Amino acid sequence: MRSKPEIIEFVQGVMAQKKLTKSSLGEALGASGGAQAKVQRANGFLSPKSHKLNMVDLLLVAQFIGVDPKDIILHENNDRDSESKLPKYNINTNHLVPLISNSDSENDEAIEEWLVYPYDNGAHKKVVAVKMPDDRMAPLIPAGEILFVDNRLYSFSLTDQLILASYNKQLIVGRFNRLENGQVQIYFDNPTSESVIYSTDNEHLEILGVVISRFSKIETL
Repeated sequence: MRSKPEIIEFVQGVMAQKKLTKSSLGEALGASGGAQAKVQRANGFLSPKSHKLNMVDLLLVAQFIGVDPKDIILHENNDRDSESKLPKYNINTNHLVPLISNSDSENDEAIEEWLVYPYDNGAHKKVVAVKMPDDRMAPLIPAGEILFVDNRLYSFSLTDQLILASYNKQLIVGRFNRLENGQVQIYFDNPTSESVIYSTDNEHLEILGVVISRFSKIETL
């Protein structure tokens, strides 16, 4: 089997042959934003510093360069006897959901890892995952719980929905309420957490999506 540096060399060789760019590779790996963020994501995969290989990233790269994942892992001749010993990575990439980092960084949508989602997410890439940032929805949702969020706001009536919002680049998970004066109230299940009211003209508040399930139980909230 190929080592991590050999896999990188193989991928770079195919990319050079097909004239594929690092920016395109980073986009295939889920990076968004400008070219710098995409190249940074590509360099993360192509870095020889870590010997650990993320298999989901490998699947996405294999799809990007148009090669079977086994052809990336195995040497052309002397490893074919080992092919039957490899695990079957038959993951449809349409079922992969990015876990977005909660940290405040230059790349607001930095991907921590990819999760396997039980439903097809390929059509509009509408579902992302985030970690519950605090305990304001406890005991229903403890801090650190992974949540799936659907960003198609037009598909939902937001009143009393559990939503994901961003304020000053900080993630908020709570229940949505539109007050009679037009302001937005976000309230929480934890009785020790006070609701927060935002003015409608406050450009720092952004409703990102509706929480539809959690990773641990895949159940509607």
